[in-house]
Amino acid sequence: MPNHTQYSLLLPLAAVLTLVSVASAAGAVSTYDFQKITREERNYRQKKVIDISHKYVPKLPAYGSKNGLGNFIRLQTSIKLGDLSNYSVFNLSTHSGTHVDAPGHFNETLFELGYDVVSLDLRTLNGPVLVVDTPRDKNITGMVVIS
Repeated sequence: MPNHTQYSLLLPLAAVLTLVSVASAAGAVSTYDFQKITREERNYRQKKVIDISHKYVPKLPAYGSKNGLGNFIRLQTSIKLGDLSNYSVFNLSTHSGTHVDAPGHFNETLFELGYDVVSLDLRTLNGPVLVVDTPRDKNITGMVVIS
């Protein structure tokens, strides 16, 4: 069976593309007037974008698991075995890897009103940040952030 770690880089991108596709289907993206570009958007194009997502690998920490994700990808069909295509299946929870909690995740009222991840405005998730490199062997405290 082939090594699927090469596909692990595509998962964060696939998640973003899925969000954009769903939002587009809902009309949230397709109504954007591409002729109107705000000053903020113009300035954003000149800034550096830092991808903070992590690779999906078997040892990636996962909520509710002491051993990480484990074997999260399985080859379901294989050209080598006579199938028409190579087709993989991912088995992941919504709390795997780099993710955003939906507004309704901790609030039942928002959950019942349908405030899911698709309801988030993608502009909210992009903007200025402060990148802090923290030691792996220490708890993240105010002193660690200041230093």
